[in-house]
Amino acid sequence: MRQSAPQQTVQIQEPTLKEFKKRSGVFTGSCVTGAGCIVLFIGALYLAFRVTVGSGPTILSDFPSDFPRDIPQLNPDKIIKIVSVDATSKDRSLWVATALPKFLASPVLSEINPDAQITEEHDSLGRVNFVRTLSRENYLNYLGIPAGAEHTRTIVVTWNGIKTYPSIFADNYQKALRRADYIVTEPAKVKPNEAQFSFQRGSVSGVLRAIDMNAEEPGIEFVELIVNY
Repeated sequence: MRQSAPQQTVQIQEPTLKEFKKRSGVFTGSCVTGAGCIVLFIGALYLAFRVTVGSGPTILSDFPSDFPRDIPQLNPDKIIKIVSVDATSKDRSLWVATALPKFLASPVLSEINPDAQITEEHDSLGRVNFVRTLSRENYLNYLGIPAGAEHTRTIVVTWNGIKTYPSIFADNYQKALRRADYIVTEPAKVKPNEAQFSFQRGSVSGVLRAIDMNAEEPGIEFVELIVNY
């Protein structure tokens, strides 16, 4: 009579709590290390940006001594901030701001921009290829920055609580600028509660904006003057 082989009992050994903690610790440590690397990378990138850009904007207590004196400095008691950005910081900031978009957008913008410079190149087989490239001025114009503006100092003045309408304030400011031979240009369209215009004379240029943010209360809540010189 054939006897059946004795059955073997298979035991499935579950990992101990200690092993679970060990594996979890390794996984958590790797996550923390990865997140830490990202934080360190962002911090290093920020420090590199700050070193490249320089000191950046400076808060002033008054208009600088070299500020164009024929530009009106109205309502000094209503000024809440005067910010100065020197030419070096602005030039570096614009370079950083345009470097990455310039690199990413170059293949597209160079193909559709009529101002792109055309260069003739030949490959190893003698075939002709026309390469389109955009200059720094092209990109600055694309971003709405006038050529040469990056080499000038910029002063930004902010007022608050001026007791008049935006249109009246802007009109009085325009009259004072025109008397000083500035060319004033108004945009084709602005919002009913705003007034805005740009001005220029020689190497000095600027923009003024006045915004009535609360129609139920008299006065202008925000006035900003940007001057490049």
